[in-house]
Amino acid sequence: MDCKSLQRHHKELSQMHEEFLEADYDYRNGKNKKIRDDGSMRTDIVLTRFESYVMQSAGLFDYLTEGHGEDFGRTIYWDELKSFRYFGRDMGQILKKMKSDCSE
Repeated sequence: MDCKSLQRHHKELSQMHEEFLEADYDYRNGKNKKIRDDGSMRTDIVLTRFESYVMQSAGLFDYLTEGHGEDFGRTIYWDELKSFRYFGRDMGQILKKMKSDCSE
């Protein structure tokens, strides 16, 4: 994947990551049920947008899952990446990798 594409994807994914972290904070630390429910709904929306964005972007799925074995390993990693539990942590690492791949 070329540097221009990486920069474009980095910008979009970084925005999604920030939205997810804000919504996740509200979900985990909201003062009342309404705030927590709203945070939960917003995290679901971000994860759905993320999955849709990756599937519509040629080559991005392969970039995100490279180094995780063949088809079965990549599928397992993808399922974990787009899950509520791992998205915040793993996307931060991926964004750092994208930035370093483009700066080299």
